[in-house]
Amino acid sequence: MLTVVGIYEALTLPIAVFPTTNFPRIIIGVDNGVMPIDQMEIAITRRIEEAVRAVPGLEDVRSVTSRGSAEIDLFFDWKVDMLETLQLVDGAVSRVQSTLPSTVQI
Repeated sequence: MLTVVGIYEALTLPIAVFPTTNFPRIIIGVDNGVMPIDQMEIAITRRIEEAVRAVPGLEDVRSVTSRGSAEIDLFFDWKVDMLETLQLVDGAVSRVQSTLPSTVQI
C-alpha cells in the first residue's frame, strides 16, 4: 500500500528544471537621452540611490549607469511585504524626482 502511494506521488509531483521564484527585488529603470555617464552617475543615479536607502528592509543597492540610462537594483530582506515596499520605494523616488533634470524618465 505504501509503495503504491509512493509511486503515485512520484508520478504526480510537479517538477521544474527552473522553478518560479520571486526574489524580493525592485528594479528602477532611468532614461535621460544621451547624458554622459559621469553626469548621469552624479546627477541621477546617486540621488535615487540615496533616496531609497531609507526604505525599511533594504539589504543591498546595485546600479549600472551608462550613457543616458541607469538601472538601479534594490534587494530586500525575504520577510518584507513587497507591495508595501514597492509603495515606499515609489514614494522615495517621487520625492527626489523634482531635484532631477526635467528630461529624466523613470
